[in-house]
Amino acid sequence: MNRRLFLATSLTITTFLSRANGKTQTVKIKTSAVCGMCQDKIENAFKTIKGVEKVALDLESNILTIDFDNKKVSVSELKSTLTKLGYDANELKATKEGFEKLPHCCKKM
Repeated sequence: MNRRLFLATSLTITTFLSRANGKTQTVKIKTSAVCGMCQDKIENAFKTIKGVEKVALDLESNILTIDFDNKKVSVSELKSTLTKLGYDANELKATKEGFEKLPHCCKKM
């Protein structure tokens, strides 16, 4: 496996980094976001979720990084939220309903 493919594959794996307090974790999720509108939609949606402390989408890598309190929200809930917004979340595909609501320019083909 070449290095580039290995790095791309590695980035799609959900990873956790525990913090000192034992409750806050960081998850990195590979998305199908394509533009600044996607970034705004995703970041604004996640800022309203109880337990999410920080959220940032890197459009160059399509990696969504979320710092969250694992006592208030789970990784599966975060990934589910992303798919309902119309975006892929690692191995999970966007829901049909969410995808259809995206503006045309935000739909990855």
